[in-house]
Amino acid sequence: MKNYLMILAGLILAVGANAQSKISNHIAEVNLPKSSKNVTMTDFETYGKRKFKRDLKPFDNGKTFIVDDAMFVSIGELQKSAATKKSLEKWKRQLEALYKEMGQPWDQSEIDTINGTRFYIFEEHRDEEFKSLFYSEDVDDKSVSGFIVYKLKDRDKAHTYLSDLLKNIKLKKQ
Repeated sequence: MKNYLMILAGLILAVGANAQSKISNHIAEVNLPKSSKNVTMTDFETYGKRKFKRDLKPFDNGKTFIVDDAMFVSIGELQKSAATKKSLEKWKRQLEALYKEMGQPWDQSEIDTINGTRFYIFEEHRDEEFKSLFYSEDVDDKSVSGFIVYKLKDRDKAHTYLSDLLKNIKLKKQ
């Protein structure tokens, strides 16, 4: 799985100036929930080390956010080659198999359609720390992907944030 995450590149170039921050690239436009605070990748990693036990590696050239001083969010564009291009169903099967092989349980693994866009959503935890991953359906060999890291006490808030975030991702389908 780490290899797939390392392939991520090139995301979301502009932050708009309206009440809700807006980020966009050539495959998607995202209206971020109001509680999103844009931070640098360095701040994301540094602050994350103080808050969480796990290493937080944001997407290269992606956008990173801290939400309510409790959740860490990174959104990126996953460029897919012939070797990594696969359906959401295949992503689901492979990630579940990987976690099963590692003996690591997961809390959620589902494909959902939100406002006409299909997403694969995967949630796992280690002790009291949770990570929710998402992958959109492909557009021109790319997808919007991201993750949210949070503590157990913030799980309900993180699920609400993820739901709001996914409702506000508009893929530019060709």
